[in-house]
Amino acid sequence: MLLAQQMTGDLALKANRLGAARINYEKALSLDVACEAPHYRAAVLRRLGTLHRQMHNLVEALQCHREALHLTVETGEQRSQSHALVDIGEDLLAIGDADAARGSLIEGVRLAVRLDARAPETQGL
Repeated sequence: MLLAQQMTGDLALKANRLGAARINYEKALSLDVACEAPHYRAAVLRRLGTLHRQMHNLVEALQCHREALHLTVETGEQRSQSHALVDIGEDLLAIGDADAARGSLIEGVRLAVRLDARAPETQGL
């Protein structure tokens, strides 16, 4: 059920149905609380945060991405951590805090390079 809700959100996002995507991601998060799956929660939070950024809800985007980062650090998922750091950097850049954005982007890219993960490496540049 969790994955189905996330995938429905992904499909809605691809169809540019932002409100429906948000509802599905939030539903997935509420289902996740019952299952206690922090790695899954982090993935959905990253998607929801990116959606918030697209909708210009920058404070909410940053909150989602910071929570995702916290969960990835807790679970030791460094690849997801690098993605979350880049997401945070993009949020901070959108907010107008270039110095903080730079630090987060650099940290995310360095971690990605160390892990040989190309996606966040190119995403933040």
